Amino acid sequence: MKSWVYKCNKQTKHEGDWHLFFKHAYEMWGSSEDVFDLSKLKRNDRVIAYQTDTKEIVGLAKVRQSCNRDGYLYLKDRELINAKFIALKAADPEIAKIAAFHRGVPKTIYDISEAEAERLLAAAKAFGDDPLEHEALLCDPDIDAPPKRIETMVRRIIRDTPATRLLKKQYDYRCQICNCRIEFGGDRYYVEVHHIQPLGGGHNGCDAQSNMLVLCPNHHAMFDLHIPEFVSAKRVRIRGTNYDLTLRHPHSISPTAMAYYKSMPMDCMK
Repeated sequence: MKSWVYKCNKQTKHEGDWHLFFKHAYEMWGSSEDVFDLSKLKRNDRVIAYQTDTKEIVGLAKVRQSCNRDGYLYLKDRELINAKFIALKAADPEIAKIAAFHRGVPKTIYDISEAEAERLLAAAKAFGDDPLEHEALLCDPDIDAPPKRIETMVRRIIRDTPATRLLKKQYDYRCQICNCRIEFGGDRYYVEVHHIQPLGGGHNGCDAQSNMLVLCPNHHAMFDLHIPEFVSAKRVRIRGTNYDLTLRHPHSISPTAMAYYKSMPMDCMK
């Protein structure tokens, strides 16, 4: 009896009817030189299914009947398993050494030793029905402990809050790109102000309204990630779509701030 790792994905995996995706693998890869011929799998060989797109062990079965003329590989004793591979490696670091899971291995069917199979299955079955919970415990074994606290000294730039408040009010607490605002009721609203040339981090931007945009949290985050592009002082482009900025006199965008934003390298983003 030998053991094999079968690499499948969501397109070739059919829960509860495994011989279908083995037939699919046979039809798609069986004639290729860089994969094993499924006919090499013999009666009672063990097959461990590994889903490559989600990186998890998804099942175990034994070969009931080798491939026949119709291309099917019939299985028996099928058992569904759901164990993330990252969690298995954390539980048993030796699993990471199994060549079948290394990058660059082109085979769909890969033979592994009995010792490797036993080690892999022992770790996979230890996770029971909720592998994600076990994975979280492995990553943070002290999960019930309160978070640690440390003392820090922070040097903050003092913003001219009256200027930002006035600008928010000028735009009726609405985003200059999408015109959205968050309403709390009772005439209370939430919106944010973005500094086009950042104030901190060595950028030394000015805290003037010409260096500010009133934005919803989503568009503020996009600017922090340098996703929008300035087409002009009145228009930005986000992923190929142009958006006209809402501008209300006397507010305008500083050309200096725009030029600085365009010149900022990606590793300067927040």
